[in-house]
Amino acid sequence: MRGIFRCILPAACVGLLWVTPATAASAPSLVEEGNRLFREGKLPEALEKYRAAQAADPKAAAALHYNIGNVLYRQGEFDKAYEEYRQAFSARERDLAQGARFNAGNAHFSNHNWPEAIRNYQEALRLNPTDQDAKKNLELALLQMQEEQKKKQQQQDQKNKDQNDDQQQKKKEPQKQDQQNNGNDKRPDQGTPPPDQPPTKANEKERLSSEEAKRILDAMRRQDKPPTDQLKVPKPEKRPEKDW
Repeated sequence: MRGIFRCILPAACVGLLWVTPATAASAPSLVEEGNRLFREGKLPEALEKYRAAQAADPKAAAALHYNIGNVLYRQGEFDKAYEEYRQAFSARERDLAQGARFNAGNAHFSNHNWPEAIRNYQEALRLNPTDQDAKKNLELALLQMQEEQKKKQQQQDQKNKDQNDDQQQKKKEPQKQDQQNNGNDKRPDQGTPPPDQPPTKANEKERLSSEEAKRILDAMRRQDKPPTDQLKVPKPEKRPEKDW
């Protein structure tokens, strides 16, 4: 499922940055130049123009924060992009505020911060309940979060199982040792040589056979151990790219 990335561009979007005629004369031209550079993929240059327009026209702060956020988002700086979008949440223009919430959700989605992505998509839907793109992205974020929680639970279950197996093994070891000691106590009655007497060839052969048998049993246990099921990995998300 593909998210929809929203930017403010002439003709393709809702107006040109909400710049009013009363703003500084250089601001509209800087914004227009920044938009052109943005379309051409010249992100550092576009950012420079938006920053210059921001300095020339502080009254257009919300819209310019939004455009700066778009540049940072395209550059993969999702945390910084969110901080810019956040400055436009309270914009008087409803479309601008809704777009900022939507793209903020995209920024958190790209960082795999599912709770914050969900929260911002929900806010975008509150501002525009008919936004199908926000609904789709919200559903995808919810699915990704559920998959991640499931994966963590499986890992925790496996960890608990391994710890329990270790505890059970430690309990069996003393019992096994006691059985071996009891068996050794009976050997003198069966003609076992004293401890200070070198073992005979027969005893050495018996000891080697015992070690060989233990090695074979260990190898068989390793072969019989069922493989751990691979955890289901969530499908990789597609970064929102389409302009509106």
